[in-house]
Amino acid sequence: MLSHARALLASTPEGATAYIDADLRDPGKILANPEVRRVLDFTKPVALILAAIFHFISGEEDPYGIAARLIATLPKGSFLVMSHATNDFLAPEEVAEIVAGKFGPFFARSEAEFTRFFAGFELIPPGITSVAEWHANAEEEPRPTAAEAYTYCAVARLA
Repeated sequence: MLSHARALLASTPEGATAYIDADLRDPGKILANPEVRRVLDFTKPVALILAAIFHFISGEEDPYGIAARLIATLPKGSFLVMSHATNDFLAPEEVAEIVAGKFGPFFARSEAEFTRFFAGFELIPPGITSVAEWHANAEEEPRPTAAEAYTYCAVARLA
């Protein structure tokens, strides 16, 4: 996969990209990678996109600590874009099915738990919401319900 990604992500100086082989559980390795430092200028605002990844990180693996280490490198004005699975919209029997391992190791978090990732950030409207409702007024019908999507999302700017 790494070779395929590198072939597809050929860069130009105007739009440089990099693909590294790393584990999110080791943010130090990610941040120290020379390719990351070559492509991203941490003296200017950047966007950190953590889409549909942290629900695979258990509480014991310190998801908030991992996020904090990544966020600590961001200059003011940077953005955090994140989505995360939740059980908040599901019936108890659906939650039981997920907890039993339907998707493998999976750690859905509540809205309050998701909100913790955004400490120090200014949420961009509409704030924390279901992905099914994110700017939904511009979407065609039918759309999935919050229960069908069971995922929160948000975009925020580092104050």
